[in-house]
Amino acid sequence: MPTFILISGYFAKNFRKEGHYKKLIIKLLVPYVLFEVFYSLFISLIYDKKLDLSMSTPYWLMWFLLSLFCWHIMLYFISKFQYSSVISILIAVLAGYFDNFDKEFSLLRTFTFFPFFLAGFLLKKEHFEYLKSLPVKLMSLVFLSGLFIYIHFSHNISFRWLWASRPYSYYGFEGIEAACFRLFYFLVMFIACTAFLSLVTSKKTFFSNLGIYTLYTYLLHGFFVRFFIYKKPILNKIDSLGDFALIIGFALLLCFLTTLPFVRKITSVLIEPYSLVAALRKKKINKPL
Repeated sequence: MPTFILISGYFAKNFRKEGHYKKLIIKLLVPYVLFEVFYSLFISLIYDKKLDLSMSTPYWLMWFLLSLFCWHIMLYFISKFQYSSVISILIAVLAGYFDNFDKEFSLLRTFTFFPFFLAGFLLKKEHFEYLKSLPVKLMSLVFLSGLFIYIHFSHNISFRWLWASRPYSYYGFEGIEAACFRLFYFLVMFIACTAFLSLVTSKKTFFSNLGIYTLYTYLLHGFFVRFFIYKKPILNKIDSLGDFALIIGFALLLCFLTTLPFVRKITSVLIEPYSLVAALRKKKINKPL
């Protein structure tokens, strides 16, 4: 998610353009409301539970749309300051001390991940080009390999910090120790982001076009994942390399399935409502008098 958020920030450079926030309401908040309803109905159906619909508490993956909208708002104000990066990190660290910043309106995740969004906004094309040098790629490969090995064998509960959905007190941390822990995680996540981006090819591949439709995969994959978690418990527990390979294969399959042309055609009005609005507006303008 930090890398996804950083890239989202990189493409937010036109946030001062007229009509930007009106466009964001249609692009982000409308799908948020729609899919909150869909997911609530879906979970109620497959788990045979009472319908629990709350727009103030984003369901699972839906927090990203709400937070993305908030990051654009925050960007408008914080980008005016000279030391905006320091301010964003300070806000992110302090937010963890507030026990009431839990899952309501995705406040904690919004504040915690904002430094990545701001970093993406501040980055320029030449910064990404620097990451493509051979020494950087080799160091990135070593770092990510070491990080993967550590995570695989560690079984450390503190990895839940990466979710950024709970205050420090939930994990039993307080005082300066909690702040130091958060700063350490920021450092690791920022290095992991740059390492990942350095290894991503800049050449066009057979799957490059899938990147255009990431929102389709993001919003639709939850239905498949939740269904298979309910039907196939193996997705709940990964304790072998075979299980890990199965999960990777499942994820790749979902990427292709959720971006198929007929899937996009059926769901585009829900996932990209602004495209429909823009098309209707253009049709109205071009309509002969």
